[in-house]
Amino acid sequence: MLDKIQFLEDSLEELIDMANRKTIEFNQLFPNEEEYFQVSIAYAKSKEMNTLKIERIKEITNQIFECRDLAEKSRKREIIKARNAFIYVVKHNFDLSLNKIADFVGNKNHATIIHSLNEFEGQYQTNDSYFHIVNKLVFELKFNKLISKDFNINLCKLI
Repeated sequence: MLDKIQFLEDSLEELIDMANRKTIEFNQLFPNEEEYFQVSIAYAKSKEMNTLKIERIKEITNQIFECRDLAEKSRKREIIKARNAFIYVVKHNFDLSLNKIADFVGNKNHATIIHSLNEFEGQYQTNDSYFHIVNKLVFELKFNKLISKDFNINLCKLI
């Protein structure tokens, strides 16, 4: 089901991109109105599904890191570590801009997200307890089918 939604989402984005480049007329994309509405609804549902998945990932991250809300405005180490892990997982599993990711973590800006990704790399490589808790988080997210079963933490390409 998710593959079909992803296919529809990718197709619609490609078609809209083509229309924006004016390589084809919009009425050529969807000759009948019903087809247009079906694709539009599927696209909207896939975006909503991604938002729900990301919110669920946030809940699980809060549970595993034992913090109240990783989006709260705080500099507590536990919350920062949870936030950094959440940002890394979302960045590498969803096609979202840094600003969209920032919206999920308390309206931070893109520079904060880049900093969090860099902090994640340092903590993950040097802190054994952080390494284990992040791997527990990834396992839990895979188990709940919130991220791809093929996802692995790859520190060679953070951004």
